[in-house]
This record gives sequence, structure tokens and C-alpha cells, in this order.
Amino acid sequence: MVLETQQSSDTTYRFYDWDRIDQTTGQKRPLQIKESMYDGVFPRSSAEYRSI
Repeated sequence: MVLETQQSSDTTYRFYDWDRIDQTTGQKRPLQIKESMYDGVFPRSSAEYRSI
């Protein structure tokens, strides 16, 4: 399952980046797992899920 949410923002947090290389540094692009988990909103129970 994949979940993509969108909201107007200038911030991007990466869970996984398909091992893409930053062209300016030649290194893998950094992941922001802790930040994305902190800012994410996750349902507390299955009752909060709804069909689309």
C-alpha cells in the first residue's frame, strides 16, 4: 500500500528516495524519516479509515 498526501507546502520529507544521487554533492540524497514521522498524522484505529 502506498499513501500520498498533498498540501501546499515548501517542505519535502523523504522516507525513501530510490537511491537517487544529489548532482551537487555526488552523494545519496538525505532522508528525513524522523521529521516526517513527527509531522505525519496517522489514524489511531481502523475505525478512522474510510473508503474512497
